Amino acid sequence: MLKTSASSRIQSSGLWPTCLVLSAAVIVLLWGNFLPGQTQFSNDGPLGRLMSECHRLPERFFGCWQDLNAVGFREGSAVPRITFALQWLLGPVLFSKLYAPIALMILGLSAWYFFHQIGLTRWACMLGGLAAVFNSSFFSAACWGVESHVIAIGMSFLALGLVIGKSGLQGWLRTGLAGLAVGMGVSEGADIGAIFSFFVAAFIVYQAVIAEGGKVKNWSIGASRLALVAVCAGLLAAQAMSELVANDIKGIAGTQQDAKTKAER
Repeated sequence: MLKTSASSRIQSSGLWPTCLVLSAAVIVLLWGNFLPGQTQFSNDGPLGRLMSECHRLPERFFGCWQDLNAVGFREGSAVPRITFALQWLLGPVLFSKLYAPIALMILGLSAWYFFHQIGLTRWACMLGGLAAVFNSSFFSAACWGVESHVIAIGMSFLALGLVIGKSGLQGWLRTGLAGLAVGMGVSEGADIGAIFSFFVAAFIVYQAVIAEGGKVKNWSIGASRLALVAVCAGLLAAQAMSELVANDIKGIAGTQQDAKTKAER
C-alpha cells in the first residue's frame, strides 16, 4: 500500500518525464562527449592530470603531493564530496566524459525538486529545471571544466526544497539534510558554495517571518532551524574548509602579518 502510494506520487509529480527531457537535452548538446576517443574539454581538470599518479583514487583521500613541477608541492587530499566519489567510481576516462552531464543533471533535478516543493505545476517544474541547466552561466561553467560549481548550485536548490513545508520530527530531519546539502555545496564550490549558503539562510528567515502564529515562537523555530543547518553544514564541509585554508590562505606570499610584509604591501 505504501509502495503504491509512493509510486503514484512520483508519477504524478512528473519526475520521470523531467528526467527523460533533461537527459535528452544534455545528450543532444554534449553528444560529442559520448563518442569513442573523445572527451569533454576541461580547463581545470584535463584527462592527463586526472590520470597522473599523484591524483589516483582512493590514495588521494589520504593526501596528494603534486610532483609534476620541479620538486613538487602539497596539493591537498581529496575530500568526501560528489566530485571525488564520481572520479573514484568511474575512473579518469569515464569521469572526464560524464562529469559535465552528471553535474547538469544534478542541478536540473535539484531545481525541479525545489519548484515541486513550492507547489508549481508539473510543466512549470520541468521548465524550471531546464532553465537552470541551460542558464548560460551554469552550462558554460560545466563545459569550461568547473562542474563542481554547478553541483554547488544544485545543492543550494536541494537545500531550499528540503526546508519547505514540513513540521514535527520530519521537518527537523529534512532541515538536517538541508544542512548536509549546504555543506556539500561548500565542499564542491568553496567560496561560491559559501555565498549561496547565505541565500538558504535568508530563505529560512523568510519562512519564519511569513509563518502563521506567534512571532516569538516563529522566530525561535527559525533560529533553531538555522542553527541546525549551520551545524550540519559545518560538520560536512569541515575538511574541505581546512584544506582550503591550508592551501590558499596560510603561507601564501603577502598574507603574513609581520612588519616587513605589511611594509612591502
